[in-house]
Amino acid sequence: MITTTTWHRLEPRVRGAEASLGLRAAVHDPLWLLGRQWQVGELLGEDAASPVAVRVETAEYGLDRWRAAGGASDGVAVHYDPAVLPLEVVVEREPMVAPTLRLRLDAWTRLAELLREAGMDDRLPGLAAAHPLPPARVPTDPAEERFRLLAGAGAGDGLGVAAALEGDAGGLPSELVAAFLAWVRA
Repeated sequence: MITTTTWHRLEPRVRGAEASLGLRAAVHDPLWLLGRQWQVGELLGEDAASPVAVRVETAEYGLDRWRAAGGASDGVAVHYDPAVLPLEVVVEREPMVAPTLRLRLDAWTRLAELLREAGMDDRLPGLAAAHPLPPARVPTDPAEERFRLLAGAGAGDGLGVAAALEGDAGGLPSELVAAFLAWVRA
């Protein structure tokens, strides 16, 4: 005797332009749903019963401060305003780390794009000379060597240029500087 079990996947499909009809998930034949539950074995469970009535009492308290368990706040509760940031952003925030070579080169690439669009790509060699890439943190790191090789000899430190442009536009158009600094901050 050979037994073959097959499963069919039921998916709602909206064929019209209005998706609200499909999202309602209206049940036109509840008995069909019970039949499907019986067919796939969902009714064989031993859940003991279903509640007939449930009474729930809740109390809601807003958070106004939080304390990290063994975190940087040294056990002191910090004021929290949910209107400013969601709690997840505050709790999951990681400490700032030193910028990597990749971040510096990404910023340089963005600056080069903006300067080329403005027809000012002749300024790139001067900016690269004024803001060279920092020396390798690990002199024999092959990944960093590949990044430097890929970037080429004319690449500079984009984050270094951004820091310099914070105080002085260096003769660059203010719209270009604002766009670049907004990209770096983002």
